[in-house]
Amino acid sequence: MGDFNDNPDDDSIQKHLVNENFRNPSLELYKNGQGASKFYGQWMLFDQIILSKNFFESEPNKFTFQKAHIFNVPFLTNPRGRHKYEPFRTYSGKYYQGGYSDHFPVYVLLKNKA
Repeated sequence: MGDFNDNPDDDSIQKHLVNENFRNPSLELYKNGQGASKFYGQWMLFDQIILSKNFFESEPNKFTFQKAHIFNVPFLTNPRGRHKYEPFRTYSGKYYQGGYSDHFPVYVLLKNKA
């Protein structure tokens, strides 16, 4: 998991990280127009969690993948201006904005198949 500086559909992710053993649930979010950061008006999803195929197999006493999310709750969102609804940055250039980050956090939900 991390900031890969590439979107889920970029070759660097699709050809080098995702294969028969690893899947990227962030791809569906990105294809649906969601993102964790914005660059020149375009949503990007550089922050991704790549999971091994084991999280997609339903077996007793194992955690299985349920859903991928972007944590874009109001207190993390810019409340005003031309960047309204985008991540509320700590700094914009050298100017302190009072926010948290230029990226929304991402997470996955796992379910224990006990």
